[in-house]
Order: sequence, then C-alpha cells, then structure tokens
Amino acid sequence: MASLSRLRNFTTLILSATLLYGFFMLTPAAESETGTAASPSSVLKSRVLFVLMCQSQAASFHKQRCDLLRRHIEDQAKELKVPAGAETPDISIALAEDLVDPGIETFFYLPILAGNHTQLTQSDFVFFCHEETRMNLVGLLNQLAQYNSSKPLFIGSPLRDEGYYIVHHFSQSRHLYPFVYCGFAMSNGLITSLVEHFQVNKAKLGEYEFRIDPAYELASLISIELHLANLTALSAMCPRSVNLTDSCITWTTEMFRLPQCFPNSSAVSAVLNRTLFAVKTHQANFATVLSVVRDTWAKEAPNIIYYADVEDREIPTVACGVPNTERGHCDKLNRILHLLAESNNVSAQATNNADGSDKSNSSSALFDWFVVCDDDTLLSPSRLARLLACHSLSQPADSPLVVGEKYGYLSADGRHGYPYPTGGSGFALNRAALRRLTVEANGAGGIVVTRCGSAESPDDMSLGVWLRSLSVPIVHSHLLHQAKPVEYSPVLLRAQLPISFHKHLDLDPRQAYRDWLLDAGTDAASKPDVGSADDHKRDEL
Repeated sequence: MASLSRLRNFTTLILSATLLYGFFMLTPAAESETGTAASPSSVLKSRVLFVLMCQSQAASFHKQRCDLLRRHIEDQAKELKVPAGAETPDISIALAEDLVDPGIETFFYLPILAGNHTQLTQSDFVFFCHEETRMNLVGLLNQLAQYNSSKPLFIGSPLRDEGYYIVHHFSQSRHLYPFVYCGFAMSNGLITSLVEHFQVNKAKLGEYEFRIDPAYELASLISIELHLANLTALSAMCPRSVNLTDSCITWTTEMFRLPQCFPNSSAVSAVLNRTLFAVKTHQANFATVLSVVRDTWAKEAPNIIYYADVEDREIPTVACGVPNTERGHCDKLNRILHLLAESNNVSAQATNNADGSDKSNSSSALFDWFVVCDDDTLLSPSRLARLLACHSLSQPADSPLVVGEKYGYLSADGRHGYPYPTGGSGFALNRAALRRLTVEANGAGGIVVTRCGSAESPDDMSLGVWLRSLSVPIVHSHLLHQAKPVEYSPVLLRAQLPISFHKHLDLDPRQAYRDWLLDAGTDAASKPDVGSADDHKRDEL
C-alpha cells in the first residue's frame, strides 16, 4: 500500500461557492438501483475521486497531456457553485501511480484495485479518466448523483463484441465493456466488493493469464467471474471528439484520434525521414506476404530494411545470420537490434536539437527512431511519424523509450510478470532505448540481459523481460493493433485513425490497407464515418 507521505501528493479540492439550482436540471433523473430516483441534493454530499490513467509518467509527452487533464478538471471544479447553505462536493484527483506501491504496473487497472488504497474505498464514486478524456464536470456530477453509490455499479459508454476475437481470448461471452477512453465510473459498493476480493485473492491471475485489453478483462472480472455488476450503459459518455451534442458529459479529444504536435506536415516528414523501419521476414514469404508490404506501406517509408534468413539482392533483403524458425523468433529480433545499433552509431551519447531531433546524428547515425515489425504487419508510416514526433519534441534524447501496443504477462496485483510491446503491431525504439538494449545491456553483476531462452522464445515477450530488467519504459498506443480490423469494436476504430494492424488470414491485406491506413492526401479523416477536426465542437486543452 502506498505510504501516508505519498497522500500529500494528491490534489484534494474542497469546493465552495454558490451553485445555481439549475445545475441539477442539466439531465433527466435516472432511476436508482432501488427503483426510485436519487435525490438531486445527493451530489452535494458525494465524494468523487478522479483517477488519471496516464499512458506513462516516464514519457514527457504523456506527462504533459495528463497535466492538461488535471487542469481541465481543476478549472471546472473551481467554478462550481452550490445553493446557499448546502454542502459542497468533495472532489479529489490522483494519478493511478499514486494509488499503488512504486514500480507496480497500473495500465491494466486490476493492480489499482488490488492495492486497497483508502482513497478508493472512502469515495462514493471513482471515475477513471484517460489522459485524452474531457468532460462537463457539472453534467458528470449531476449524472452520478442519480445513482445509489452503496450499490455495486459499473458505469460507462458501452461496447459489445460481434464475434469471438483473439484479442478477447476467444470468449463466448457477449457482456458489455466500457469505452474507457471517455472515462468510466465505479460506485463505492463495487469498489468495496473488488477490494475485498483482492484481499483474499491477491496473487490470483484471474481468468486470463495474459493481459491484452484492460477494459474487456476488467468487465469480465466484474460481470462474468464475480457476478458483481453488468455495465450500466450511459450514452452521454461520447466516444468520439466530433459530432458532439450538448448531452455529452464526457468525450475524447482530437489528440486521441491521432496526436498532432506540429502545425505543419514538413516537421512530421522530417521525423519520418529520421525513422528506420526494420521488417522481419524469411525466404518463403518473399513472393507472398512480403510483397504486400512492398506494394502498400513501404512506398510511404523512406527508410526500410528487410531482414531475412537469406540475402536477396532484387528485393533487396539483408541476411541477419539467424536461421528462420517456425515460431518465436527471439534470436532473430536480438540480432536485428544489434545490427541496427552497429550500423547507426547508437553508442554516441545524444542531446536534442530544438526540433526534437538527435544532435548526435551524422552520416554514420541517421536515425532517431527504429521501428521493428513483422512482414504481415500493415501500417501507416505517416501516422506513426505524427505519434513519434510528439515524443521527439518533448522526450530528452538520452531518455530511453519504447512505443508500442502494451500487453502483459502479469498477476492481478501487478507484482509478478511483465508488460511487453506486441511484435505484430510494430513497436518503435528511440536511439537511447536501442543503445540500452545493445551497448548497455548489462544487468546485475555484468550479466548480459538480452539473451533468449531459445531461438524460438517469443520475441516480443522476451523484449518485455529485457526492457523491465533495463528499466526502459513501454508507452502504450491504442492506435497500434496486434490483430485484424475485424477483431476490434467498430465504435473503437471509428473514434481513431489507426496506425497498424496485423495478420493476413481471411483478409485481403491490400484492401484492408486502403480501407484503414491509406491517407489520400487529406488524411483519412475524409473517409466515411470517421469525422474531421472541423467538426470538433469542444475546446482542446
């Protein structure tokens, strides 16, 4: 449990002023769990904890975005007014990391609940926010006031699977799960039940040994395993940052759809020109799978190397010196990382130029980012460059960082196991991370950390072990996808501009690339039902 001294870091806002009675008339009263509408005045006595789920405090870009979210809530809280003589709401804000012991992975939610922090159990409602969540605080508090917090309640914008998907463990359940990026709420009754469960089952992995989709797995635990509550669907929590109406009490920002940190495309092009793509392939795939890469996204990647088991001068490929294996590919990944490091002088210590590029770059060190992916990965280099540009602008060049889709082989309390970046979706290492994995890859006692259990050990999971041992943070991006488009909720995909997908089975990969990843000059926001920035009706922070 977090020490008492860390409680001083929490932002607790005790709000006082004059709130017009019309505050309570913003939305229709909902039926409470007992069958009668909760009293409007109940909001005045409520204690609401906002938990900020930042992508990574180690990544400067995400820390800045999380600071903006905090200010977004604080600024609205300061403007709240209450009727004369009424009690004010007790609103607290906490980083997820402050609710667990140091080093505990919070991305998958369960470790926060297993931590049994008093701020959770002493709140009437806990509202979990993504760093790109925005809200009408008055509307949200008013909505929560309609519910009986002593009942086990799980409230959010609903998603439901239309099939049996690998990203959801091929579960046959059709339970609802929340679109977490516009926030979701848990009542005190639910929080208390979950904390009690984890006090008895702290080391229990839960139904799933692998952590893939935190939202789905949290809902599965609450609804299916423990039978505590089904998700209460709240349509006023709006997934998309466009086409909003006044009824939306939460939504996502344009930065959620796809980060944009530079005002012009030339800066993003500069980042793309300083990004090297490394594609893992083998001879049997040259004429089939690899041809898709060459026909599609490779045309948008100015710097690309195909690493294979054999050299082919026509493609061309680079022989990495590792025989192909049926699965795992750990040795191949390890060798590719070292080849990239050797050919790009990553041993040179780096500092940033004003535009975020690496000052150490010269003719022998051309690249700031190294993207590793499979030959059946479909991706958009330009969109990825937009994401990486945000990190290049804010992250110190000597601070290692890996950007990818984060999965986990973790216990529920986060104390055992490790997170890892999925290989099929592709992941990006900055120069400092590549240097740490190669030149500086010595652990305790000088032992080289980056070793494979076998040539067929899973490459991405092995990388996760190495990164944890070397204290290199993995920053999750929801825009990278380990599976095919059909494996994800259409609502989720329509709310974003995806960067990557993976696998060709039962799919026309060229068409999938055109449908989801090809930007036709004006960015894919022009595609049907995706929306554009011009439609954005809310102020961005």
